[in-house]
Amino acid sequence: MSGSKHGWVEHLDDGRHRVMFERLLPYSVQMVWEAITDSQQLANWMPGMQFEPRRGGDYQIWFGGDCEGPAHFIGKVTEFDPPHLLVLGTIS
Repeated sequence: MSGSKHGWVEHLDDGRHRVMFERLLPYSVQMVWEAITDSQQLANWMPGMQFEPRRGGDYQIWFGGDCEGPAHFIGKVTEFDPPHLLVLGTIS
């Protein structure tokens, strides 16, 4: 596992990679959950991301500018347990 204060990458046994981010924020859990699951608030926090707030829902992330890798990712929400857990699964 490699990482920094911003996040870390896990190298899985099957050759895939998992990117993890954890943040401690000076706001209530409910305020943060609303900021990432309400589409209007999410647009302020992470422009270029859309997702269906449910397990099995689709997500898409568009990166612009000088992105070093793919500029568009799609995938599925693999875990959704309001208001504490949101996991975006494998990208394609």
